[in-house]
Amino acid sequence: MLLAFTTLGALVATAVGCALRPLQWLLFALLLLLSGVWLIVNHPVEGAVLLVVSAEHGLTVADLAVPLVWSAVGVAWLRRR
Repeated sequence: MLLAFTTLGALVATAVGCALRPLQWLLFALLLLLSGVWLIVNHPVEGAVLLVVSAEHGLTVADLAVPLVWSAVGVAWLRRR
């Protein structure tokens, strides 16, 4: 669970960095990497299943963190242009 919270904290911190410095491509690459890692390690904090895809797979509350972070970065990037 510690790995999940550490990854989430790094994901949010990187997203804030991307929002404040929109042309830092290294931060975007790190955000992309952390987004993938989050989807792998978020199992201990997944929360409720919102959409069942199959008996073993579904969309959970924790899965929405990545689109939420990318949307916030996108909005911040568009506002700074």
